[in-house]
Amino acid sequence: MNASDANSGVSSITYRIDGGSWQGYFGSFSVGDPAVGHTVEFYATDVAGNVESTKTLTVLPAPPVTTITLEGILGGGGWYTS
Repeated sequence: MNASDANSGVSSITYRIDGGSWQGYFGSFSVGDPAVGHTVEFYATDVAGNVESTKTLTVLPAPPVTTITLEGILGGGGWYTS
């Protein structure tokens, strides 16, 4: 996240995850379990005290990862015989 203000400058950025408590933004953060979706709300305040309207970002779940392991007796041509 980043913010800019051409007049007085940005004082702070505030955010919360999934309706939790509001926190100051100071760098990267984790939203929680990547297997489920999350909602991040945030807003900036400038040095003059003006607060922008709250923005919402939906973080979608990470797609599943599937792996396969073949077992058995390998025959000719890459085919398994069992």
